Amino acid sequence: GHMEYHHRWYKTDEYEMFERRWQISVVAKAYSGKPITEAERASYKRFQENKQAMLNLLAEKVIEFINENFDVLRFNWPEAKKIQDALELSTVLMPTSLLFKQDGTTLLLFECAWDTDAGFAVQIYPDWEMGRQDLFL
Repeated sequence: GHMEYHHRWYKTDEYEMFERRWQISVVAKAYSGKPITEAERASYKRFQENKQAMLNLLAEKVIEFINENFDVLRFNWPEAKKIQDALELSTVLMPTSLLFKQDGTTLLLFECAWDTDAGFAVQIYPDWEMGRQDLFL
C-alpha cells in the first residue's frame, strides 16, 4: 500500500484486536528518507498474511503476562485486576502503532494503565517478548 514519509514511513490502518476495531499507525523505521528495507517488507507481508491469528495469540499472551506479573504491575496501577478475556484488555490497553524495524523486528506499541509514561510493547517477530516500550525502541 501507500505510505508517507515524515521521519519514518507510515500510514493508518484498521485492525480488530481485543474484540474491538482500532485505528493504528503502521510504521516502518527509516533514516533520512531512506526506503523501506526488504526485511521490513517481508515482516509486513508475514504479519498481514497471519494478522488475525497473530492478534488473537497476542491477546492470549498479554492476558498471561498481566496475570503473571500482577503483583508488580499493581504498584503503578491502583485499579489493577486480573484479566479474564480479550474484551477486558481493551479497558487497560490501547494499541497505537504497529512498528516494523529495519531488521524486520515487528512490534505492537500500546498505551497502558500500568505505565502511562513508557507504555507497553509486544514484540511479535522474531520472538514473542513483552515489556516497557523503551526496552525495544
